[in-house]
Amino acid sequence: QRLHTRYPEDPEVMGALGLAYARQHQREQANRLFERLLRHPDLPQRGRWERQWESNRYWLILERAKQVQASQQWEQAATLYRQVIGLDGNRPEAWLGLGDCELARHQHGAAEQAYLRALNIAPKNERARLRLFALYRDQDPERALALLSSGGSAALQQQGARLRADLLERDAAALE
Repeated sequence: QRLHTRYPEDPEVMGALGLAYARQHQREQANRLFERLLRHPDLPQRGRWERQWESNRYWLILERAKQVQASQQWEQAATLYRQVIGLDGNRPEAWLGLGDCELARHQHGAAEQAYLRALNIAPKNERARLRLFALYRDQDPERALALLSSGGSAALQQQGARLRADLLERDAAALE
């Protein structure tokens, strides 16, 4: 920061300080520095700094979305997650957050699509698998059990065993 005070317009100093802020999760400050840096007319390695700015924006908006979601402002959080997806839709985090918001808003179809997208991006993502299992468990138990055929954690397998037992009990009660 002392260097930045001495050389406030030096692109290397601005970039290094922006990276330091980003690493410390001070993304607002990092974003302001990256934006100032990108306005520099003779910026060396412009592509590198544009990628840093885009990555920082991704994480900044994702953090905001999580904060808004934690306060149960589902619509606003969903909007922020969609912004994050617009920046990079190839990471599961935002899709999972969007799915959680849609589920909280009782938009089961939209939640399912978001969870499926997260699972498509990261097939071993346990959170996506668990969310889909929970969604399907009540609506379509056979579909929930089908999720288990492609693996899953011990916790998911245990939930599957419980569901199988519940289904057997239900079928036995129907026979009586």
